[in-house]
Amino acid sequence: EEEAWRVEGLISASSTTTVVGARKVGKTTFTYNMLNSYLHGTPQLGAFPTNPVVRRLGYVNMELTKKQSKKWFRRSPIGSSDKVTVWNLRGMPNPFRSDASLKKFAAEARADDIEVMFIDPFSGVYTGNGKKSIDNDEVKEFLLKLEAFKVEANISELVILVHAGWDGSRSRGASALEDHPDTIITLEADKQQNRFISAIGRDVEIEEGMVKFDKTTGLLTYTTGGKKVTGIDVARNKIISTLRKFPSINAGQLQLSLIHI
Repeated sequence: EEEAWRVEGLISASSTTTVVGARKVGKTTFTYNMLNSYLHGTPQLGAFPTNPVVRRLGYVNMELTKKQSKKWFRRSPIGSSDKVTVWNLRGMPNPFRSDASLKKFAAEARADDIEVMFIDPFSGVYTGNGKKSIDNDEVKEFLLKLEAFKVEANISELVILVHAGWDGSRSRGASALEDHPDTIITLEADKQQNRFISAIGRDVEIEEGMVKFDKTTGLLTYTTGGKKVTGIDVARNKIISTLRKFPSINAGQLQLSLIHI
C-alpha cells in the first residue's frame, strides 16, 4: 500500500518520531508548532502539508511545572482547543514506571480517544538502569513497551522529545534511540543562536535548513539554505577584527583576545 503521511515527507502515519535537540534549542516551541498543525491542518513549519487529527492529542509533560506549562501553551500558536489533553506530571508518579501503571495509563489514553501522543522528554519517563539511558538492551526493551502501549491505547503515533548529547546533533544515551524511531528530527543552534532543522528516517530525508521564529504569532518557518556559524567562524572574524584594529599586536595578546569566544 502507498504510505500514508501525517506530515508530508516528514512523519508517516502510525509512526514513532523523536525530536532531538540540546537544552534551550527550542524543542518545546517546535513541538507546540507540531500540535498547532496537527489540530488545524496548517503546513508544518509553513512548508510540509499536514493531515489534522480526527480524534484528540495527548501531551505528557514531565519537565515544566503546571504553571509554566499553562504559560507556554497560552503564548503558543495553538489557541483555544478542546482536542488536547495535557498530563502535567513533573514531580508526580511516572505512568511508565511499571507494567501495571502503563496498562492503567493506556486505558486512560484510550478512554480520552488520543490519536497522537507527545512525550516530553524521554528522560522523564525512561525507567531503566537508574534512568541512565546508556544500556542499549534496556532502552530497546523500554521502547518496545512504548510501542505496545501505543497499540493498547489505540494511539496512531508517538512523538518523543529527546535531549541531545554534547555535540547537539545526536540523541544522548544509547544508540537504540537512533535506531528505533521511524523519523528523527534534529534541532540545532549555531554560535549566533540561529536555529537549524534536519530530518532522516524511513523514506524521510529533509536537508538542513534554517528555522525562523515569529514572536508575534509564535510560528516557526523552514527555509533551505543558510550556513551555521561555527566556533571557527567566530574566531576567524575576531582575529581579523583585532588585527585591523591593532596591526602591531603580538601573538600572546592576540591569543588573549580570543579567550572569551
